[in-house]
Amino acid sequence: MDSSTNSSVTAQVNPVPEYVIKNHELFILKTTLSILNNPELLSGRLDKPPTKQLVLPSFTIKERLSDNNDSYVLGKGDQNGETKVDKQGRLHGERHYLFPTFTYPCAENNNSENLYVLVRDLIRVLNLDVEQQEFLAQHPDLYPINAKHDIIEFLTQYKLLPEGATAATYITARSAFLVFGAAILASGSRVIDDYWEQLSKEQGFQAQHRVYALSQKLLDMVCSIDPRTRTAHSLGPPELPESKQAQAGVMSTSQPQFEDPFSTITELPPLEARKEFLSNIAHGEQTAIISGQTIHGAIELSTIYKIPKYHYKNSFAAAQQHNVLDSPIGTHTHPVESHNFGRGRKANYVPPEETDVLAQIPGWKFTQLPVTTNDELPTTFSAGGLPIYNKARLPARLKLLTPNQIKDLERSHDVVHLNTALGHVRKLRNTRWTKFWQYKAGAPVGLTEDQLSYYKEQYLQQVLNHVDVSIVPNETKNVDEKRTVKRVPNPNFLGYSNVSGFRPPYVEKP
Repeated sequence: MDSSTNSSVTAQVNPVPEYVIKNHELFILKTTLSILNNPELLSGRLDKPPTKQLVLPSFTIKERLSDNNDSYVLGKGDQNGETKVDKQGRLHGERHYLFPTFTYPCAENNNSENLYVLVRDLIRVLNLDVEQQEFLAQHPDLYPINAKHDIIEFLTQYKLLPEGATAATYITARSAFLVFGAAILASGSRVIDDYWEQLSKEQGFQAQHRVYALSQKLLDMVCSIDPRTRTAHSLGPPELPESKQAQAGVMSTSQPQFEDPFSTITELPPLEARKEFLSNIAHGEQTAIISGQTIHGAIELSTIYKIPKYHYKNSFAAAQQHNVLDSPIGTHTHPVESHNFGRGRKANYVPPEETDVLAQIPGWKFTQLPVTTNDELPTTFSAGGLPIYNKARLPARLKLLTPNQIKDLERSHDVVHLNTALGHVRKLRNTRWTKFWQYKAGAPVGLTEDQLSYYKEQYLQQVLNHVDVSIVPNETKNVDEKRTVKRVPNPNFLGYSNVSGFRPPYVEKP
C-alpha cells in the first residue's frame, strides 16, 4: 500500500481534543447526578455499561462489500440517522468521537477518505473486557480489516499503536457509529445521538437513559457530591482488600450477574390505576399499562415483511403481451426495460452494483437473493431463512425459470421469510415470559439452573440481610429522622413455609 497513489489526498490521524474529553466528563457527571433516584434510567451499576442496550436488526448484506472494499453494503438504514454522519464517517452537528480516527488512502480502498478506527480503541471506549476476535464475533455487522505493514508503521509513528506492534485490526468509523451510536460519542445522549433513532424510541429509550460506564475518578466525584450514591443499584458495596476478605470469610469468586428487571418487566400498577385503565379502555382510551403488556412480540406484516419482488412493474404484462408466460426468461427476445430508478426511491434503498450478474437479466431483478462467492461460509442460510446461493452458478438457473414460475417463487420465498420471522418472535416471547415469571416469583431475572445453589444459599440470605436506610426531614420537630427498613420473610419466602406434612392444613384429621 502506498498513500502517495493519490496526490490530492494524504493519510492523517485525528486525535480527540483535550477540551472534548473535559466537556465529556462534565456531561457524564451532570447527567448521572440528575438520574440517581431513577433505577430504570441508571440501568445497572454505574461502573459497568448499562444493562439495557439497543437491540439492532441485521442491517448489512454480508455477501457484498462497499465500493471502497472496507465495509459491508448497507441493507437498511434510518433517515434521521443519516443526518448525523456522512458516507465517510464524519459526524455532523458538532459531534465528536471518543476515540482517535485516521484516514489512509490507498489502492485497496480506491483512495478513499473514509475515517477508520482501531478495534482496540473501540473496545477501550466501550469499557469492555473482551478479546478483539470475540468482540467482532459478537458484532457481525462490522467488517474487520487487517492492517498491512505500511499502515502499522504509519499508526505506530502517530502513537496509535505501541512500538513493535506487528498486527492491528481496524474498521470504518461509520460502521462503529451505526452499531454503537451514542456510546462512542463525546457527551452523547440516547435517541438524540443514536443512528437508529426511530428504533431507540420504539424500544423505550429516552434521552435521559445512561449511556456510559463511569470511571473510578467520576465515581469518586459522584460519591463526594451525593454520599448516598453507594447503593445496590448504583455502585454496590465497597470492595475489601484480599486480606480483609479472608478475615471476613468473603468468597473471592465472582457472583452471578443478573439482569435489571426494568428492561423487561412492567410492574403491576395499584388497584386505582387498574380500575381507571378498565374504565378508559372501554371507551377506547388506553391511559395505563398492566403487567406483562409490553411482552407482545407483535409484528406488522404489511410494513415489515413484504412479498419479495423479482420483477419490475411491467415484467409480467410484457411477458403476457408476447405470450411467453411459460417460456424460460433466458429465451425472451423482447425483454422489458430493467432498471426503474425514478422518483419514489426509499432512503435506505441500496442499488445493485453495475457489475452484478444478477442485475444483468433483462426485465427481472434478482438482486435481493442472498449470494456469495465463498463456498466456505460458516452457514448455508441467510438471516431471512433462504439458502445462500453460489453467485457464479445462480444466473444460469434463474434464466431457466418462466414468468409463472417466478410468481410461485416469490410466494414461496415470502412464506420462508414469514415463518423465519415468526420463529424469532416466538423465541423472543418465550424468553421474555420466562423472565417475567422469574421476577413475579421473586427470583432474580436471568436465573439459570446452574445458579440454583447460589440462589438458595446466598442470594436469598442477602435479601433478608439487606437494610435500607433513609434520612427523612421531620418538619414538625425540625429534625432529620433516620428510617430503617428490613425485610421480614412471610410464609411465601423459600424456607419459611407454614405448611408441614403432605396434607393441606385445612383438611380435618380422620
